[in-house]
Amino acid sequence: MLSHLKLSIKLALIAGVFLAGLTTVSAVAMRGLDQIEGRMKDMYDARMVPLGQLATVVDAIAESRMSLMGVAVRPDPTALARLDEAVAARRKTIQQEWSGYMASRMDSEEKATAERFVATYAAFRAAEDKALDACLLYTSR
Repeated sequence: MLSHLKLSIKLALIAGVFLAGLTTVSAVAMRGLDQIEGRMKDMYDARMVPLGQLATVVDAIAESRMSLMGVAVRPDPTALARLDEAVAARRKTIQQEWSGYMASRMDSEEKATAERFVATYAAFRAAEDKALDACLLYTSR
């Protein structure tokens, strides 16, 4: 069938078939990589972004605790005023990050844990307010 063709044409046909196969395999691989990229982005948006939001909340709470302990050890009216401003800013940050976290996809266990955190954080805020008031009272004497 191909015996009457020149060798150069036979080689060109073999190369063409090889390139067509390579192109097909490459197209399938590119499509698969696009699907993997989409799944990875979904996973990032569903898990890593909320994890970052939770880390910001935890860090802000820890900063508040440490700052409050510092003022409690060395009560200073100017430091207390700065602390009051910092606490208000951290509370705003916590509220923003928590709202973003609550808007993310969660399973039932995560929702239950989030509800427990809301109650615990409310108790923390009440204790924080009492401690700030006590520091204010002490420094105003």
